[in-house]
Amino acid sequence: MSNLLTKYGKSQSGAGFLIVGKDSIKAFGVSKAVFISILADIDDFSRKQGNERFFATLETLQEKTGFCDKVVKKFMRELKAEKILDDGVKGVGLDNKKYYKIDYERLGEIVEKSVFDKACDKGKNTPNDKGKNTPNDKGKNTPNDNGKNTPNDNGK
Repeated sequence: MSNLLTKYGKSQSGAGFLIVGKDSIKAFGVSKAVFISILADIDDFSRKQGNERFFATLETLQEKTGFCDKVVKKFMRELKAEKILDDGVKGVGLDNKKYYKIDYERLGEIVEKSVFDKACDKGKNTPNDKGKNTPNDKGKNTPNDNGKNTPNDNGK
């Protein structure tokens, strides 16, 4: 688990800064990658206390992330739907808290797949490449899609 935390991101709570893996940013976007890193930090702290699960209230997550309640709830829903975060287990007795568990293997699968898919897409034409006039071997522009020739570098 420690390798995954290092690879995909982790906040340094006492140091006042955040480390977020670039692959996580590619897979989830900056905001969600930051959110996941903060959850991982809370999880890491809880595990060091001997707990397999962690809890964090909406208010705690808002405070730690700086995101409003709607964004926090949205990310929690998405992480549950992606099976990165389980649905939570209710505490026993008077404990009304929900305890969560991060599936780091699932997180790794999603990040690795995203990175692989984006690497494979690099060789493909993008929509912006289609229909453009590009110079041929002789430095002259080729006809565009509607059959009209465009001026070459000399304006002819």
